Amino acid sequence: MKNTKFPQIFNEYYIGIDVSKDFIHCYSRPDGVYKKVANNKKAIENYIRTVLKDKKVACIVMEATGGYELYTAEAFAKAGYYVVVLNPKRARHLMSGMGINPKTDKVDAEVLAKIAQRFWGDEDVLSAYEPMSKEQKKLQRAVNRYNQLTNDIVRCKNRLRKAEFNEDKVNAKSLKSQLKWLLKERKAYMQDIRLCIASDPQMARWDEILQSVPGIANVVSALLIAFLPELGKLNRERIASLAGLAPHPSDSGTKQGSREAKKGRQKIKWGWMPAIASAIKNNPVLKDFYQRLTARGKAPKVAMIASMRKLLVIINQMIRNNQKWGENKIQKNELQDNVQTVSAPAADELNNQSEQVIEEKPTVKKARVSKKQTSIVKSVAQRKTKTTPKTMR
Repeated sequence: MKNTKFPQIFNEYYIGIDVSKDFIHCYSRPDGVYKKVANNKKAIENYIRTVLKDKKVACIVMEATGGYELYTAEAFAKAGYYVVVLNPKRARHLMSGMGINPKTDKVDAEVLAKIAQRFWGDEDVLSAYEPMSKEQKKLQRAVNRYNQLTNDIVRCKNRLRKAEFNEDKVNAKSLKSQLKWLLKERKAYMQDIRLCIASDPQMARWDEILQSVPGIANVVSALLIAFLPELGKLNRERIASLAGLAPHPSDSGTKQGSREAKKGRQKIKWGWMPAIASAIKNNPVLKDFYQRLTARGKAPKVAMIASMRKLLVIINQMIRNNQKWGENKIQKNELQDNVQTVSAPAADELNNQSEQVIEEKPTVKKARVSKKQTSIVKSVAQRKTKTTPKTMR
């Protein structure tokens, strides 16, 4: 019979947390303790102080739930725990891979605890959550609202165009006043974004570097600062994949599928897509690169995404070296092969960006030989190979 009088003590504990609007559901492995906690500051601090006080917690895993998980993740991270915020799609794939079909709050928390226990130590799956500063949060909220207002302006213009086409004066008047308010509100949010960036020295420096690139203005600069804080910290492959600009293969056996850039932060990718058209026209480096790709037969959308990736790699290197566009030796017309910068990694990165030109060796035409000449050469060769008999003494 199992002795339940004394609790069993384990070396390490793994916590899975399913976050909802009002509650967080916490499941601990391997002891199997489940607890439902209110999603507020007082209840979470009480759970950390009482339940997790004497436990050596190795990892805490939770899903992203549209912003409701932010305070929970920051509360556990500030308490000194290793916190992971998983993409819900990845968590669902891992759950189906384990053969778990039921879905309740308790089951989700248990599965997250299993994921924490099984993949602990693999940073590709369980990467640590980094709490954001107040300025970063404020900037993200302002940029999100700015994008919402931009979408509302587009919809309002479409409705106004339709109302004017149908001569609907009542709706047209209402839509005009609504459009005027939306434009005024968006302008006010852009001013808030500029003040938020100027209040933080690092953001202000990043904005200065980004806007030195031809084709990048306030909107794209704020978008990258708000939703891509990893700039300058990752290599070119990982930063492109994170921004959704890396083509991932889809091959199986003899089948070679088309490369598609579907993963990553789509908010950056699609928010940057309209701005890249301006960069292709105003930035000589991207303009030349885009024209070369289209001349090779690449589709315009493919060439545009490739140009976006090229510009992102350059920006990543500029942020890493704390250099503006003209300071990192990127010329107006082309990327030079021999870039002389202060740091050696910067030179290696920029040299890799330039296209490798392979010199073609001149083809030497072979002299034409007639059939008569080839027969004479063969007969002479045969005569030489024949061995002459040795003379008798």
